[in-house]
Amino acid sequence: MIRTIAKLRVPLGFMAGVLVLYLAQPTERSVALGAAIAVPGELLRIWAAGHLNRWKEVARSGPYKLMRHPLY
Repeated sequence: MIRTIAKLRVPLGFMAGVLVLYLAQPTERSVALGAAIAVPGELLRIWAAGHLNRWKEVARSGPYKLMRHPLY
């Protein structure tokens, strides 16, 4: 039973996400506000992930110069 649930958790999560979007009935304003928050955050995350080199010393430039943990 536990293995079956573990195998289905990702597909069930996607199905739950679709159901939430269907039931949410977003407005143009709520989508615009969400995008205004999400887009800059995603751009910062991409910049930070692309700037990070895991095999070197601690990153101290780029987004890491501006904040401590930009990926979080």
